[in-house]
Amino acid sequence: MLGDIIGEFRGKITGYRVIDILAGGPKIEVSFKQTGKFLGVDAIDMATYWSMMTAPEVLYGEGQGAVRSMSGEMAC
Repeated sequence: MLGDIIGEFRGKITGYRVIDILAGGPKIEVSFKQTGKFLGVDAIDMATYWSMMTAPEVLYGEGQGAVRSMSGEMAC
């Protein structure tokens, strides 16, 4: 249903680095791993994304990740 919570996770950043320095500021990459529930199923979420400022108060980013249930099913 629209507005329902589909997942809740808690975790830690496993790494970050500055990829480039651009006119608007740094382009930063972040990787994280977290555990929690997704659609009521215990799961692990891992992802890496980068972000950068494109205009004042505007943050743009892209990333990739995967959610895996404790029994092995995976969603990317």
